[in-house]
Amino acid sequence: MPTSWYTDGMSPKLTPEILEALRQQPERPLRVYDEQGDKVYLVVAEESLPTLWEDYLRAEISNIERGEVADWNVDATIAEAEQRRA
Repeated sequence: MPTSWYTDGMSPKLTPEILEALRQQPERPLRVYDEQGDKVYLVVAEESLPTLWEDYLRAEISNIERGEVADWNVDATIAEAEQRRA
C-alpha cells in the first residue's frame, strides 16, 4: 500500500475554484469530479448535513406512503455486487 502524506488529523484546504462554486450554490451540495479516480464527490457545509439527511428521509418516506417503491430483489443485488467485484 502506498504511503500517503495525508493523515486523519489533517483537513485539506479548498481551492479558490471550489470555494467560488460553493458560494454560487450555498444551499446545495457541490459535485466535484475526480478524474484520476473517476469518482464524483459531494462537498457540503458541515452544518448542512443534518438538513440534507432529513430532507432525503422525508422524500423517501413520502415515496413509500405513495406506494412508489420498487420491490428489492436481494439475490439480484448480491449477484450484481459479486459481478462488479469480479
